[in-house]
Amino acid sequence: MDVPDGAKRRFLRLSLGGMTGLLLGGCDALSRSSWFPKLLGVGERLNRVLQPMMTGRRAMAQEFGEADRSLQFSSNGTANPQDAAYQALVDEQILHQIVANGEPGTHMPPFAISAGGMLTDQQVDALVSGMRAAWFKAGTLDGANPPPYKAVKPADVAHGQQVYTTYCASCHGAAGASGKSKAGSITQPEFLALVSDQVLRTVVIAGRPDIGQPDWRNDLPGHPMSDQEVTDVVGWLSSQRPGAQQNKTAGGAQ
Repeated sequence: MDVPDGAKRRFLRLSLGGMTGLLLGGCDALSRSSWFPKLLGVGERLNRVLQPMMTGRRAMAQEFGEADRSLQFSSNGTANPQDAAYQALVDEQILHQIVANGEPGTHMPPFAISAGGMLTDQQVDALVSGMRAAWFKAGTLDGANPPPYKAVKPADVAHGQQVYTTYCASCHGAAGASGKSKAGSITQPEFLALVSDQVLRTVVIAGRPDIGQPDWRNDLPGHPMSDQEVTDVVGWLSSQRPGAQQNKTAGGAQ
């Protein structure tokens, strides 16, 4: 049934007038309620999350980056999206895929609605564009010949343990050691359960300068890691992950 425009306008005026009267009449009692400060706090937090989505791509990217640099994220060695070397290692297609679909096997959730997140495709595009505009620096890795983002050859797991001893053990401790080390163990099952092979590879190559972790060129000064060495050490670390041996025995993927 069609409702005349005049009736629609009258209904809206009455409805808005009624709601305004209710809010004004009850605002004093509302402000005295014990849960009112909590409601304001929730509103403020929502505003901090939503505002960057409305104030430009760079601000939105900054909000994302600050979240990714929180203690929870930094403590487990994931890549830092604000690092110029990381931005030079990946491209917009890879970033879009990570933001939209998350990183399987890690705490990085999907953000796209199509993958169960809360951002539209246009918002994911804006976020990725903002990250590139804010943090990508042309020429960062020019002439450095970094290993590729994705592994191109199978890993030699046995050789990977030797690579770990050569390049990693001085900071992260001997393979399988349970004692404290200068930069924390990366062979413990609790750590490896939180990161994927791709995250391990990315961090080995790009490093984490914000927490003092060198990139592939400086783990052993004067001896940059080769593509195969990066692949092998990641393969060995993956073999230390909980359940890796059972999966291998059963024919499953590592």
